[in-house]
Amino acid sequence: MNNALPFRNNRAAHVPPMTGGGRIGDIVRTTDWSATPLGDYATWPQSLRSSLSLVLNASGIAALYWGPEQRLLYNDAYGDALGERHPWAFGRPIAEALSDIAPLLLPQVAQVMASGAGLALENVPMTMNRHGREEQTVWTYSFSPIQGETGGCAGVVLFATEMTRQAEAERSAFEARRRQQRLLDKMPCLNAMLTGPRHVCEYGNETVLALDGGRDLLGRPLFDVFPELAGSRFHAILDRIHATGTGFSENSMPFRLGNGNEDRYFNVHGEPVLDDAGQIAGIFLGGYEVTEQHRAILALSTLNTNLEKQVA
Repeated sequence: MNNALPFRNNRAAHVPPMTGGGRIGDIVRTTDWSATPLGDYATWPQSLRSSLSLVLNASGIAALYWGPEQRLLYNDAYGDALGERHPWAFGRPIAEALSDIAPLLLPQVAQVMASGAGLALENVPMTMNRHGREEQTVWTYSFSPIQGETGGCAGVVLFATEMTRQAEAERSAFEARRRQQRLLDKMPCLNAMLTGPRHVCEYGNETVLALDGGRDLLGRPLFDVFPELAGSRFHAILDRIHATGTGFSENSMPFRLGNGNEDRYFNVHGEPVLDDAGQIAGIFLGGYEVTEQHRAILALSTLNTNLEKQVA
């Protein structure tokens, strides 16, 4: 019995220091924790030391929210993401260290600690104060509970990925596509996307949708909307593109639309569209009407023929 107490004290005095962890690992090893609310490092529970070791040596952004005050302990990658708040924020309660985003995080951390169940969220927008200004950031992250020595939840581990640049790139690409779409919509030429063997019109610009009085075309098979073209040479050409993947172009192609008594003429171009597997998913159709030009050329040709006959 006399040897038991010194033996326990001896073990507490020789708790191995935290290994690895980069710059913040050095902070953990060199700080006199006895002067902090966490207490002497040698008295830390094993759950705290183990979970902090996991965080410090994680390759990505990671943090530990520990105890009832949810004190913030994190790795180098998290410190870089904090900006000028590092290293001041290390060891402080979330409400103090992350005052800008604490209203969002605190209920989530409380939910994990109360339920003992993890939580994962994707592409969450956050307004953060860093680098001397407010930044609009986007994050994907998960929380996992840490069981303490008494069986309850003693802390929560965070693993996070900042998605701000990806979100900005996606937003820029979306805006570029939208500008391009607006441009295509307003162009006087015909632009349409036909999908599947029935040539369903998934997209048509304003010029296409205004053809022959503006029939209800979107989402419907082209030749259901224009039955007068079913079985035509144009129909056969589209079938061939979908079957073979060979595009086509033709100038002054005649079309008899609706109940019209005269052909209308279009310069038409069609290209196959491939899906991710390299299969033909549809056809991009472009072109423009040249009816007046074609009729003028025909009239000029007729005039020249008559003049030649008169000369002869």
